[in-house]
Amino acid sequence: MRANSTGRLAILLASLLPLAAQAQVQAIGQQDLVSSTPGLADVNPDVLTFQAGLGLEYHDNIFDLPNGVTPTEATYGGSGRSDTQIRGLFGVNFDKQVSLQRFQLFGQLEPVKFMEFDRFDHVAYDLGANWDWAIGRPWFGTLGVRLTERLSGFDSVQITDKNMEERNKFYATAGMRLTPDWAIVSGIDLETARNSASALDYYDYDFLSYELGARYTRGRQSEFEFVWRHTDGDYPNRQVLDSAGNVLPSSVDNEFSQDSLLLRLQYRPSNDSRIAGHVGYTTRDYDTPSDRDFSGVVAGLDLDWSPTGAFQMRTSLIHEIQPEELLTANHVTSTSLVLRPLFQLTGRTALEGLAQYTKRDYDGEPTVGAGTRKDDVTIVGLDAIYAYSRTITGRAGVQYVKRDSNISQFDFDDTRITLSVVANF
Repeated sequence: MRANSTGRLAILLASLLPLAAQAQVQAIGQQDLVSSTPGLADVNPDVLTFQAGLGLEYHDNIFDLPNGVTPTEATYGGSGRSDTQIRGLFGVNFDKQVSLQRFQLFGQLEPVKFMEFDRFDHVAYDLGANWDWAIGRPWFGTLGVRLTERLSGFDSVQITDKNMEERNKFYATAGMRLTPDWAIVSGIDLETARNSASALDYYDYDFLSYELGARYTRGRQSEFEFVWRHTDGDYPNRQVLDSAGNVLPSSVDNEFSQDSLLLRLQYRPSNDSRIAGHVGYTTRDYDTPSDRDFSGVVAGLDLDWSPTGAFQMRTSLIHEIQPEELLTANHVTSTSLVLRPLFQLTGRTALEGLAQYTKRDYDGEPTVGAGTRKDDVTIVGLDAIYAYSRTITGRAGVQYVKRDSNISQFDFDDTRITLSVVANF
């Protein structure tokens, strides 16, 4: 029994070392305020912990380029399509419960060294603070901040210079219980983004959002929240290029207002299963011109299933609408299915798989009469995990990523091999 617990703890600790560059994403319906802050909820209460890790990550197509395209010294600062990254991790977590108040702090630094294309060397960070407050029985809420900076992903924006994307989020929520099961909830948050590369300054934004709704809770088994959420989006810089690097016929003002009706839920049908996520409808209106407006269903659902202690499965279904100003479209509708099986082989060893399929349709009124772009993205991977001790865990994995598009310049495939070790103390 103790060996089983050690293995599961080790698997959790190994996941603290991020080994994939994150793409720049502006998701509609995913900016949930009332949900807990990522990275903070998993901290053990009343514990100060530290993490340190080291990883190697090899890509045979580091910039996600189409077949036959090779980087040059003049464009990327190096030659060849492959590269190996050395990744470090230094983190600290603090979680303290004081009566009805809970205080959480989270900090992580991730230095990254590119062996070939060293112009992309950087230090990413992820910092956060959260206060879950309560006054007596009826009043409760949160107050917090999340500060992040990391390298933009190469699969979403075609750029040959290093771009560090800084994202900050400040948020506050407040609720009042009307009965033991029912409560009124509200919230406000400000999310900002800034890009270091001047060619991408049109992606800088300030999103001010507020929401109001009702929450129903039945013990620990279920929680349902129905909210109206409004967002005012401001882009300080007008857009002159699309994400493929094409010059737009005229500069574009991306300011918008957005309204969403969302049902958020957490439900446990049984002791070995859990459903969590959101379903809703979003409408976005641009200041100019109106033919760029769009609306649609948004959803993100996770199903966790653990029929035995040796097998776990997480299934995710995500449907979202993202703004994407192109010559041929002004938004993209994306649907993803993700499977993450975990096989506990022994108390110290486990296998974790990944199978993901994403379909993206680029829609809206085109600026020019080109065909509509459609992408299919497939990701498959397998990681082997070994718990050397209760505090030290190693991970080795391989992952294959392939994007097929009806426009050949957006096709690519990349094989990634990763090795990492993480210590928690």
